Amino acid sequence: MIICKEGVARFMIVVLLAVLALGVSAAPVHAGVSPDEGKFVGNNGAVIIGETNVNFFNESWEIIPYGTIRSRKTDISVAITFNGPFDSSAYEEELSKTDEYEVKGPNGNITVYFFAPTLDAEVKVDAVEVTKVIQGDIISFTADTNLWIISNLTFDFFIFPGPLPNYVTYKLIDPNGLQRSRVGNVSLRNIDVGFDYLGKKTLIINTADLDELGSYKLSLTTDPETNNGLDKEGKPVSFELVRVVKEEAPTYITIEAEPEKQTVHEKVIITAITTPNTNITLNVTSGNEINVLFKDDRGDVSKGGIGSAFGKSDKNGVFKAAVYFSDTGSYEITANELKYNTYDSVIVKIVGFTSELKTDKSVYHIGEDVEISGSTNGGTDVTIKIDDEVITEGLPVTGDTFSYTWGKTEDKAPGSYKIAVWVLPQSDPERDLPDAWTTIVLIRGGLFVETSADFVAKGDDFKITGTAPGRDRVDILTIAPKGGGGEGFLAKYWGNALDAPGITYSSYSVENDEFETEKIKVAEDVDTGTYLILALNYGRDGEWGTSRESNLLRAISNDYTTPLGVKTTDQILAIVKDRTIDAPGTDDLLGLTTIKVEQGFVTVDALADVPLGSDIKVTGTTNRQEDTAIIVTVEGMDERTPSLKPQIEEVDTNDKIYYNSFEATFATKSANLGEYIVTVDDGDGHTASTTLSILQAVEPAVNVSATRPLTSGGAEVNESVAETPVPTPTMQPTITPSEPPAMESTPVPGFLSLGIVLMILWLVIAIIIAVWVYRDATEHGQNGVLWVIIVLILSVVGLLIWLVKRKSFGQLARRPKMK
Repeated sequence: MIICKEGVARFMIVVLLAVLALGVSAAPVHAGVSPDEGKFVGNNGAVIIGETNVNFFNESWEIIPYGTIRSRKTDISVAITFNGPFDSSAYEEELSKTDEYEVKGPNGNITVYFFAPTLDAEVKVDAVEVTKVIQGDIISFTADTNLWIISNLTFDFFIFPGPLPNYVTYKLIDPNGLQRSRVGNVSLRNIDVGFDYLGKKTLIINTADLDELGSYKLSLTTDPETNNGLDKEGKPVSFELVRVVKEEAPTYITIEAEPEKQTVHEKVIITAITTPNTNITLNVTSGNEINVLFKDDRGDVSKGGIGSAFGKSDKNGVFKAAVYFSDTGSYEITANELKYNTYDSVIVKIVGFTSELKTDKSVYHIGEDVEISGSTNGGTDVTIKIDDEVITEGLPVTGDTFSYTWGKTEDKAPGSYKIAVWVLPQSDPERDLPDAWTTIVLIRGGLFVETSADFVAKGDDFKITGTAPGRDRVDILTIAPKGGGGEGFLAKYWGNALDAPGITYSSYSVENDEFETEKIKVAEDVDTGTYLILALNYGRDGEWGTSRESNLLRAISNDYTTPLGVKTTDQILAIVKDRTIDAPGTDDLLGLTTIKVEQGFVTVDALADVPLGSDIKVTGTTNRQEDTAIIVTVEGMDERTPSLKPQIEEVDTNDKIYYNSFEATFATKSANLGEYIVTVDDGDGHTASTTLSILQAVEPAVNVSATRPLTSGGAEVNESVAETPVPTPTMQPTITPSEPPAMESTPVPGFLSLGIVLMILWLVIAIIIAVWVYRDATEHGQNGVLWVIIVLILSVVGLLIWLVKRKSFGQLARRPKMK
């Protein structure tokens, strides 16, 4: 077709329409978005699971402020609530069950697709995936992702590009476990993958720039700042980098290194075996030769030097040399025999010398053993010093590790101590700095005491427990509420020599820093009230305070003219403290706690009336100890209301209240209507009661409709009788922000969905252009109908492409990996 001058404008419009038709299916070049800005998703929009700031909007372009997210599949139970921007990373397991979800809010419902991130890394040679690569080959790293779905705005399968690229990093881990940031001049960081969903991002890598042979791992990691907070790493793929193996002529020399892995400045023995009395050269053929010093195996450098050595094999064909390396890395040593001019090579890896020292904890109580351990990759034995004092030397290193117990801390003062280690023969403890060190703190052992309960009823029992780190025994005193003249609950079991029945005494051993008494029975004739319980230790000197006494009872009773039996609780406590922990220069310890002794009781909570068939739930409190049996009975108050079967329940501790509690449940299906009395009994004479009624169950409403005979007027009269019981009041449900109400949106009259609006707009524009093209072609004497047909065909093609894209969007996002 010839286009004349006058038809240029018309031709350009048609070309533009064609470009628009083809451009409908194009994905954005850059679709990245910052998690600070967030993403906006409309109907039929898509989200990558793991995005952290997602905002939903309805078909009226209004934000959905809160609501629920539910699966469209009826056989999958997923219900997620949101309030404000949605963080999908918190619901990865739920959202991965399917992809199509309904987002329902107070102002509309939309469909949203949630897809797992695709982060596939591929290693290829000549477009074929490989697992072994020869050093020097050109390979490709390919990223296959679906991160293009991340955008600022998606609706009706349209994706509007965000302002940022979608960055990923090729995470390449070398054989030494280190991550490479680049290979040669190719950067592996911040690679933009926000391209068309049919394409892949590829980097060209020259493996000659990879100096370490061995196994490499490659994976993709996302940049959260350009992927709406998505922080994921894909499944790694591995490949092995090897040297080419060529068919060579027979070799007359072999070489080996012992060891093949060594630390800096440590000796490696190179052994070359060839024919007897043959000239041999050793050279560094890979690695920096300046860092390599050759000596003979006796340390002589006359036949060696930097980077090379030479000599002659002995009568057995053996040539040895010692090699020292001044820097880390991989070095290839090649041995040449000059008789047949053949060679062999060996790789030596040099690592930095490292040592580690640690203790089982950082704070110790004086008297505790300090467990010291460490590791080193070189050396035969170690010397350990504490604050420059040698505590052990010649301690052997076994399998790169060593350990030592410092058990002489009982004579040390409180404070911090530096523990240092020197690894021999690399380091000299007299001249060199330590190879590793750590610091510990010694503190005086504290004494802590507690009882098994805050209260105890007469007739029950309890225990006293506690900790005394670094000590071997504790003395326990109990003081009654009325002081020395009271009636102490331990007197009959422990005895005392103070002529003060309100004070009781015993001693207990400490094992593994802990102590515990046997069960202490509280007799019925002891005083009620709050008892003081004191646990004491006389420290390392074995004496209480400055009294020169090791017997606590004598220490607190000597030199007092008034006997302890007439002193109050506070006075006795002051005397004990004065003779122990308050004495000048003492290291005595004191721990203090209390327990309240009470008369036993039980209570029962008030009960509401229940309808017949419902359960009766009886609850109550008591100060009786845990596991005490409580008998619960529900008895009728006359002969028409027979008693229910009694129940025996055990007392449990209750974290929500001070006292203990119990609970019993009775079924009423076989009970009669009427009044009942509920009684709880602890078996020791403590009871409590309450009453309730069992009522007739509420029956459902019954409507009876009867039709009368026709009256003389021919009218039919319906008569309805309704039996409706008095309704039982119900509680209104409470709505919280975390569980927003499910509200049905009210459709706006005459409102068309966004997809239909776009289709109509597309056709209107096409018709306007077709009319203009027809007129312009006719004015210039051309076939206007032909131009109209061209315009309409291009319009329909564009519309069909868009509709196909809508239908296949989910399949494209979940497409299988292409090989």
